[in-house]
Amino acid sequence: MADRTAVVTGGTAGIGRATAEGLLATGFDVIIVGHNRERGERVASELRQRADGGRPTFEAADLSLVREASALGERLLRRYPRLDVLVHNFGGMYLDRRLTEEGHEATFATNVLTPLLLTEELLPALRAGAPSRVVFVNSDAHRF
Repeated sequence: MADRTAVVTGGTAGIGRATAEGLLATGFDVIIVGHNRERGERVASELRQRADGGRPTFEAADLSLVREASALGERLLRRYPRLDVLVHNFGGMYLDRRLTEEGHEATFATNVLTPLLLTEELLPALRAGAPSRVVFVNSDAHRF
């Protein structure tokens, strides 16, 4: 898996972090995306110290916001003209109606709008990495 690059959103904890660790162990370079820069840099540093194969890096973005998902996509596309895997792990479910500061319903923005926008932004790099993969991680939170 040499020279392979993956993006993992929500990669600073839980399933996202485990996914990043697994990809690193197989030799992928992994771009971990999260909204908390301090935690993200700490996680990337911890994984860097333990990584035998790939290199972890961190990118900060609040993926509940369309403008931040778009800016992230542009940044990643400039730095990584080829991507092999995009894992959409970041998400959320709010039991009460919430609007983002951009005026979108928060659950919809976080789980639908921004992941699709980020995928669209990264399509040129994903096509360059063909056969690339886009993976959506979901939960059973809809049962609430």
